[in-house]
Amino acid sequence: VKLTGGPDGDVAGNEIKILFREYGNTVRIVGIADGSGGAEDPDGLDREALLALVAAEQPVAALAKVGPRGRLVRVTDPDGAKFRDSLHNRVLADAFVPAGGRPGTLHRGNWTASRRAASSSRARTSSSPPRRGRPCRRPGSSWSRTARPTSAA
Repeated sequence: VKLTGGPDGDVAGNEIKILFREYGNTVRIVGIADGSGGAEDPDGLDREALLALVAAEQPVAALAKVGPRGRLVRVTDPDGAKFRDSLHNRVLADAFVPAGGRPGTLHRGNWTASRRAASSSRARTSSSPPRRGRPCRRPGSSWSRTARPTSAA
């Protein structure tokens, strides 16, 4: 899982607690970006360290350690803002939870780039499932994925 929004936020902090409570050691949080910076580790960020940040209401920049393949970059570091702002595009994960951090971590400029990157990676990946429809908003309904359009009889 990758998240935007920090361990000190209501949404991301609770998401971290819920993920570890419900999925235990089977879940790995491989990336987090918030206003203070970003942390990523393909092997998963340290569970206890993340829960300690949530309990202390500290941002991701206060993370004490990352694994040998991980990186922690503060927004004040050279290219720190670029690292943080691109985390949701670069880090590979099974799920992305936009749990806050807006507009510092996720905004129109980098979300558009994310959509283009996802579109081109789907085209390059033969194992990607076929696209079943586009998200749309129908008057009087909630957001949903539509099936392929049908012609009127």
